[in-house]
Amino acid sequence: MATTWYVIAHRAGARIVERRRGRELSLFEEVEHDRGRLKSGELDTDAAGSAFESSREGVRAMAKKQSAHERDAHDFARDLARGLQAARNDRSFDDLVLVAEPHFLGLLRRSLDVATSGRVRYTINRDLAHVPVRDLQRHIERAESR
Repeated sequence: MATTWYVIAHRAGARIVERRRGRELSLFEEVEHDRGRLKSGELDTDAAGSAFESSREGVRAMAKKQSAHERDAHDFARDLARGLQAARNDRSFDDLVLVAEPHFLGLLRRSLDVATSGRVRYTINRDLAHVPVRDLQRHIERAESR
């Protein structure tokens, strides 16, 4: 029996909704990521570092390469991708559909291993994280018909 997982994700969590052939969507798992709800100041408690430059007098501030929110979103996407890889190895699903706002969708796609990425049937560039499972059906059908 073919099983499709719809991964509805955003920075603060993800829901895995599954559809077995001929059946309605049902919630398989919910993954909370509370750090995704925090404000920058709550995530990033360290100020920019400083470095001594031997060729010049004084100290200069070191710029951060990534914001705390961006690092945290990347880490969550990577953790989610690892979970999907493990589920693929366990043969929990046949196909994947990734649903997320464009930036997080990109992070998630880049975090997937090659074999799991090969199971992605299509993606939906929309934040449907707060849409109840019973209402997801029409959003997904609309995207599938395109």
